[in-house]
Amino acid sequence: KMSTGSTSNASLVSPNMVTTRVLNTSVRTVSEELPQLVGTQQQQQLATTRLILLHVGVATKATRMRLERYAYNSMQFDMADCDGYLPNNDDKVVVVKDLPHGAVLETNLNVKDIVKELQWLEPSIDPGRYVCNYTYCFSLHCFQNNNNKKHQSTSTTESSSSTTAATESSSSLSTGETSSTTSSLFLHIPPFDAIPKEEQMNMLLDLLDVIYKQVVSIVVQ
Repeated sequence: KMSTGSTSNASLVSPNMVTTRVLNTSVRTVSEELPQLVGTQQQQQLATTRLILLHVGVATKATRMRLERYAYNSMQFDMADCDGYLPNNDDKVVVVKDLPHGAVLETNLNVKDIVKELQWLEPSIDPGRYVCNYTYCFSLHCFQNNNNKKHQSTSTTESSSSTTAATESSSSLSTGETSSTTSSLFLHIPPFDAIPKEEQMNMLLDLLDVIYKQVVSIVVQ
């Protein structure tokens, strides 16, 4: 199972958890249910609202929480998903058809700064190539990148410097200096026998708090 949550902050006073949903570890489920979950929230967004999509998945061999910076446009499953789907790795199957195989997508949140604040959190640049990576790549492309492009094209009050910051290369995006309205992020968590559930819940709340503070600082700047 994977969990997806969306958080928005319109007033910049406190974060508002809009909704959470547990999804099957399935390509079909992610591609069908995630757009429905996110679409309503994006339609209701104000120009000043930031929508944060935090995806959570279990890494069965992990002993620490890992925050993923990148997703990859590649589906190389070592086993079938919950629906029995197993792509042929020899065919170089992609998540996003209009991007090249292996293309790297990056969150527009500053992972390095988040990890500095939370020393128990481990930075990662490899989410694997299973359904977790599929989810992250799908989310980054469909919601973070596409929604932000749409926001830029329809905004009439955005300054030229803000537009440039939001469309710069991935290395620039990692600084967190962006006018984006949507951000996607993926967190890998260990099994509960490695870190108890209650402790993980408290860690997750701390992570949400740090993310919120980063988003507020970007908007204020």
